[in-house]
Amino acid sequence: MWALNSCTVITTGANDLIAPLHDRMPVILAPEDWPKWLGEEPASEDELKALLRPFDQQRMHLWPEIKRVGNVKNNEAELAVPVALRRDGGQGRRRLNLDGADGSLFPAAHQPLHLRR
Repeated sequence: MWALNSCTVITTGANDLIAPLHDRMPVILAPEDWPKWLGEEPASEDELKALLRPFDQQRMHLWPEIKRVGNVKNNEAELAVPVALRRDGGQGRRRLNLDGADGSLFPAAHQPLHLRR
């Protein structure tokens, strides 16, 4: 077994969903691309570079968040619940939820740590 001593976040240009918030975004690999990226399937250098693209915005959801989400001291389940837009039309800060066809970007064995109600 090997130990991970470091990691890198690779960024790319923003897709149309993220562009109003920032000009770039993290590269997000779709589950079907993981075997190539991890070397489990053969892939040329050009095929690997082609994976470094904006994630499909149709597989992303964007919603407002409460200000408490931005403080690492806060760790309540309510922070993971989407909030409605303000009645005055304001949107405040926004939060991303990534999902695949089954409602999750991650297979069960790779679930990120998250709060449950």
